[in-house]
Amino acid sequence: VKPGDRGFLAAALGAGMRAVTISVSAKTGAPVDRVTLTYPAINAARIVLMLVTGASKSPTVARVVRGKESIDQCPARGVQPAQGEICWVLDPPAARELEVDNEAKG
Repeated sequence: VKPGDRGFLAAALGAGMRAVTISVSAKTGAPVDRVTLTYPAINAARIVLMLVTGASKSPTVARVVRGKESIDQCPARGVQPAQGEICWVLDPPAARELEVDNEAKG
């Protein structure tokens, strides 16, 4: 799942919507087939991978992680696996607004 700048998942989830459309792109960047998943389908996964790149996504990553907004304000907040986990894969620019727990770094 790849949240956009405003916390939308693949830009397909708007206020009041509960489905996610994931676009698969070829190396050329041209969109190919699309798959639509609902929150229950995503949240049934054992592992949800959130791949986020770019500085423009940094404020959104921080908003999602802090969890102070509703799903309508930040649809990526709807990804909450019931018995699984979310694995965040961020490049340094996307992670720049997150606080680091220095004790956890060991």
